[in-house]
Amino acid sequence: MVDTASIIIASISMVGAIIAALFTGYITYAAEEHKRRREIKAEVRKYSRPLLLTTNDLQNQLWKLIETPITKFDQEERNGKENLEYFTCYLLAQFLAWKNILKVNTQFLAFYEDESSSDLRVILSKIEDELSTSRYDRSGWNFRLWPGHQLAIAENMVVLEKETGQLRPMGWHQFKDDFENKFGIYFGYFQTSITEMLDAKKKQTHGVPDQRLRRLQHFLVDLMDTLDPDKKLFQSDPLAERKCRPASRCDCRGRDCKGRGEELAKERSNRSRSCFAKEAPTIGRGEKSHSPAGNRSDSRRYSEV
Repeated sequence: MVDTASIIIASISMVGAIIAALFTGYITYAAEEHKRRREIKAEVRKYSRPLLLTTNDLQNQLWKLIETPITKFDQEERNGKENLEYFTCYLLAQFLAWKNILKVNTQFLAFYEDESSSDLRVILSKIEDELSTSRYDRSGWNFRLWPGHQLAIAENMVVLEKETGQLRPMGWHQFKDDFENKFGIYFGYFQTSITEMLDAKKKQTHGVPDQRLRRLQHFLVDLMDTLDPDKKLFQSDPLAERKCRPASRCDCRGRDCKGRGEELAKERSNRSRSCFAKEAPTIGRGEKSHSPAGNRSDSRRYSEV
């Protein structure tokens, strides 16, 4: 009888100890998870401002390229050509750099979930897909930037500030100096597309090849709305958050594009790797390869300034 009672008491004590250990472990895990979510949310706030400013600069530059008349002088004069081509590439590289810094420092927004973070992931994914997808007719082949090239541009663009130990995109002057060695191979097709689009606009030909650029500009404005839903930063700027005329099959949030991009939105959600590979256009259908074999980027190498 005594032995049975001792066994029961010992068993109850053991179960109690296990429950206490599990409860303590859960409390510790919950506290650590809450701390991690709070830290990541702080990182999102930290990098949202520079990403927002960069996004506005890029969408505004694209709006000007698409909607404003470009003179022959602008295209042929050295400073004008630099602004139209190289500066556009710089603004896109700056955007890709801040996007990559945000994703890396927030661990790809993977550890906390709310409506704003979900919207941010969706729109960033749309922008990346819009730049890289091959699923357009000839009017949309221009301005394609392969996913690996997007990442390589972002990595080459990032520099480490010695004073603060913070990562940031390089400045415009350094970008110009480094363009041929670090960026020219990735921006080759994009840069050519700018020239082809402006030439078509100047000749007033039917079907200017700017459809991808229009969708991209719309998505960038959607991103601004996601990062600054109360429109606090640009509320007094009439040039901010304006969308160019809609492109075909645009699935942005704008009222003018409602219903245009239903098929495209379905394609984005149903896309698989095998399907993408199957439908990618081959050389000879209007695109040339600008990806020499053997060219790779080093994701861990950042220059210091």
